[in-house]
Amino acid sequence: MIHQNRDKVFRRLLLKSFYVVTICFLIIITVFLIAVHICNQYIWKPEDIGYKLLKPIDNHKAEIILFLMFIGAVLITVYNCWRFAEGSEAIVDSIEGIYSGNSKEVVLPDEYREVQEKLKLLQYEYELRMKAVHEANQRKNDMIMYMAHDLKTPLTSVIGYLELLHMEKDLPPEAKDKYAEIAYSKSIRLEELMNEFFDITRYNFTQIILHKESVNLSIMLEQILVEFYPQFYEKKLEVTVDIEKDILFTCDVDKMERVFDNLFKNIINYSYAETDVLIELFRVDGRDNESEDAFAVDENNKSNNSGIRLVTKNFGKTIPKEMQEHIFEQFFRMDSSRSTSVGGSGIGLAVSKEIVELHGGTIRCESENNEIVFIVDL
Repeated sequence: MIHQNRDKVFRRLLLKSFYVVTICFLIIITVFLIAVHICNQYIWKPEDIGYKLLKPIDNHKAEIILFLMFIGAVLITVYNCWRFAEGSEAIVDSIEGIYSGNSKEVVLPDEYREVQEKLKLLQYEYELRMKAVHEANQRKNDMIMYMAHDLKTPLTSVIGYLELLHMEKDLPPEAKDKYAEIAYSKSIRLEELMNEFFDITRYNFTQIILHKESVNLSIMLEQILVEFYPQFYEKKLEVTVDIEKDILFTCDVDKMERVFDNLFKNIINYSYAETDVLIELFRVDGRDNESEDAFAVDENNKSNNSGIRLVTKNFGKTIPKEMQEHIFEQFFRMDSSRSTSVGGSGIGLAVSKEIVELHGGTIRCESENNEIVFIVDL
């Protein structure tokens, strides 16, 4: 592309030079013919001063014309070289301005209009990219500040209750058990927050590397769900599981478990209490009939391509359409209240999206009427 733009510029300069030389040549010939015509109207005598001046010119008119054309060509070449250097300098200045954050409009000489348009596009894309980076960094800084505050809260509780247990030796056994239980639960929350900090570090400073192996995805999903049933029960969620048998898939097992964990944690954190949850896993080309229950996946979400689909559906606060894409951005959280018991670092879905895409799949969210659906296609 760079060579093509350079060739266009050279062709445009050469064509312009050709036009200028041609016009100059025509002007010289025209002026010469007019001068000859005028001179022929007079009778010249050898002793006339005009005759002595014009005679050498008449005798060497071809050489003089060629000399003038040569001088013109040299001047035009020098001018074009100057224009080319000026254009190159303008390109360099524009590129430096773009990457220094200068929002001034890119303006180049006419010969570089294609390059100018491409630099304008580059400037626009760079501004969008920098805006996205700035927003991500702002979300990250806000989240770290929030998490630092959230770390302090359970830590203060742990210290307070342990201090009570240490100082009050005569506490009843029931009170001791209660305080120990609270300190323990707060310690678990501290561990979760610390793990989220480590997630942030890994996400920003390491690249996810897959170690793939063949796995029975159906059994794997069932085993992961067993670990979450107590939490579903605690929130009084009625879970319907529909997993097609013996779905084999080649993947990084640990990373794929991370995807499932994040999805199920979101269900627990953001579902209304005492509501229904659906979790489906099936081969896309292995189902011809829709489920008849209230959680049936919309026909528009089905695909005729072969593959594997995981669908989770729960009832919670509707995710606005303008936020459904952003929830997969790192450090994004809809929950602005920052409850210490709900939500985390805002990195879980971003990591899940990267893992799914590294496996050649897609993940998306759909939400309306207090229903939240996540669809993972592998």
